[in-house]
Amino acid sequence: MLSPFLIEEITKETGTVVLEESALFPSVGTALLQLYEDELGDLRNFDSEYLMKWLPTILVDGLQIAEKVEMTRNVDDIHAKMTKFAFRSVCQHPAVKVVCEVTGCPVCSSIAEAVSKNTGRIVYYLKCENSRAKRETSAFYRLGPALEELREKEKVEETSGNIS
Repeated sequence: MLSPFLIEEITKETGTVVLEESALFPSVGTALLQLYEDELGDLRNFDSEYLMKWLPTILVDGLQIAEKVEMTRNVDDIHAKMTKFAFRSVCQHPAVKVVCEVTGCPVCSSIAEAVSKNTGRIVYYLKCENSRAKRETSAFYRLGPALEELREKEKVEETSGNIS
């Protein structure tokens, strides 16, 4: 089994996402994350309120990915709502839908990556919903443990010989 620390190191070094114990695949949002940082700077240098305000601006005004983007946070739950999302029809296509169900499209995945980098915490992509009537796409995320906490736990387990 891969440890959380090893998973993070693999992700950082290779630009991959780790699913379950050993399924690795390229992260689909990394290129967009780089565009966000080109505009805002290193996301680790800002508080989460700053990211929640300015990431939607980049998605709407800079990249024109949606007509409107709203991001809200309620403790550890994050919701990104995109009105007239440019890729909605692609995400709803049966051949692509499975990607949206597992990791999110590149946009939804990049939002999770941006939040993770900003908060220093793992971000779980929960789901994406599309409303034809409202012409909205909503992505839901949950903040997990801090990466630093996982590193410390890994060190303790390693020194006590409890790594499987």
